[in-house]
Formats: sequence, C-alpha cells, structure tokens
Amino acid sequence: MSVRGDRHARNHAHDHGPVASMWAAALAALTLMVPALVLIVGGNNNGRAAFDSTAYHERFIRALAESFPSFDLSNPLTATTPGYHILVATAAQFGAESTMAMRLVSMVVGCAFVATVAAWIARRTGAGLAYVFTLPLIASIYVVGSAARSAAPGCSTAGSCLRAPSRVCWRRRFRSPPRICTPGGSPAGGG
Repeated sequence: MSVRGDRHARNHAHDHGPVASMWAAALAALTLMVPALVLIVGGNNNGRAAFDSTAYHERFIRALAESFPSFDLSNPLTATTPGYHILVATAAQFGAESTMAMRLVSMVVGCAFVATVAAWIARRTGAGLAYVFTLPLIASIYVVGSAARSAAPGCSTAGSCLRAPSRVCWRRRFRSPPRICTPGGSPAGGG
C-alpha cells in the first residue's frame, strides 16, 4: 500500500465528519427504537412512569389537542416545559389521537433526541465512541420510558453523556495521552 493510501486508511478509521455522525445517529436511534417498540406494541403500561404518563402527560396533550391551535398554557398538568406536549398535540390533530399513536410519536421524538446526541458526539470523537457514550443515555429508564409512553423525553442524563466525550476530544486536540476521568473530572486512580 502506498504512503498516501495508508494515511487515507488511517484517517478514515477515525472519521469525525458527517458520515460518522449519520452512522452513530442511526445506530443510536435504532438501539432505542427496539425496546420502545416492544413496550408500545406489548401494551406495557405498568409502574410509576406509566402512571405519570397517563395521569399527567397524556391528559395535558389531549387538552392541548382540543384547544389547537390556540394552546392554553395557563394551567399545565405537568412540571415540564410544554414544547414536547405541543408537538404531540399537533400530531394528534393530524390523526395520531389514539394512545398507541401518541406513544409512537413519542418514540420518534425519543429516537430523534438520542440520534442528535450521538451525532454531536460523533463529530468530536468518531462513530464508535459516540455510540458507546450514548448507550447509558439510551439505557436510561427516563429515556426508554419516555420513548415508550406519552412523556417528555428525559434529558437529565444527557449532560453526563456529553461530558466524557468532551474530555476525550480535549485530550486529542492538545495531544495529551488519553486518560479515563471520573465524573468529578480527576483521573481515575488518583492524581
């Protein structure tokens, strides 16, 4: 192999561009879609998250859908910002009014959320690391549960997922040897 070809192969292995972003986003979205579809199609509606979804989020979405397009936000039933609820209420106006249809819309929103996070990380670390760093987010009960029910996608763990690749990117940019950092930011094993 020529020197130029070897260099191209080495650079392609650590692709941080749009192709890496696309692959990481698609893989992350599919990884979330599978368990969410199992929960939706299986009719799983048990537990605290299901109660929260049915008692608050779904009622609020239906109330917004009834007042479409003049959304009454004066007395929301949830303690979250209403952007997600308005999106699903709008989808309900265009035919997604059954509980299962609203859950499918919620799944699409959840998949778009993890795909966006994965794409952002892939631009900084590559597709493989992006997928690895989004797995805790995808596996979070808040993200899976929200994607399978009519509840706003849980973004609470997104910050944790974005901190680690930022450290890896910083170390690569400044040519420091990579180190594993604890959540507090100090290197693992002291120091």
